[in-house]
Amino acid sequence: MKSDAGSSFVMSDAELETLKAELASDLASVGSDDVIRQALEQGSLRQLAKQVEAELREVESSSVREYAQQSSQVVDLFNEMQKCDGILAKMQEMLLGFDADLGAVSSEIRQLQRESRRMSHKLANRKAAETRLRAFLETTAVAPTTPST
Repeated sequence: MKSDAGSSFVMSDAELETLKAELASDLASVGSDDVIRQALEQGSLRQLAKQVEAELREVESSSVREYAQQSSQVVDLFNEMQKCDGILAKMQEMLLGFDADLGAVSSEIRQLQRESRRMSHKLANRKAAETRLRAFLETTAVAPTTPST
């Protein structure tokens, strides 16, 4: 583009053709939208903007009314969620206590198992000692006819 001494621009034919091609491409991509195509056909973009704005206000008002109508249910839901949180906290506390109790029982079971093994070992040792002592006594037994002193 070339600028004259004034404020007008002069475009070459090639630049003008390029601009027309770009405009046609933009119109083709925008023209595929039904709402924009209708607005362009009717030539009232301002009217369309006002209509869209009015529709947005109506949707906003409708949303606010619906939220206001549902507010008591939202409060009820919030209260129910608070109760559920309380119940879950109590359950967690109970489960933690149960876990601690299970840990204590498990520890006691391990202690009893160790004690049982120790007692089994003692019993086996006593039986072995008894067997050896009996064998010794049988070989060294004094005959009943031996005079006493």
